[in-house]
Amino acid sequence: MSQTLKPKPVYTKQVVRKSKTMTEQSSTPQSITKVQSHLPDVYLIERDALWNDLQQRIKIHNYECKTALEDLKKVVNQTKELYSKVTTDK
Repeated sequence: MSQTLKPKPVYTKQVVRKSKTMTEQSSTPQSITKVQSHLPDVYLIERDALWNDLQQRIKIHNYECKTALEDLKKVVNQTKELYSKVTTDK
């Protein structure tokens, strides 16, 4: 029994511009160009679109890691202060 491969649906992606904050993202979706693969009836997202998506995801990852480290530093400093108060009270 032979199976035919069906392409995955391609969804439109919202564009995030550098001048806007993360909460002010553009609400108009950008269309993505599909290219033919080596298989018949299979279309893929362009390499440039994938590269741009990867760059955006890395920016989001770096931002989230930076804020997580800032939060961790606050927790460590707060813990040090509380620990020093407890040990000096004895």
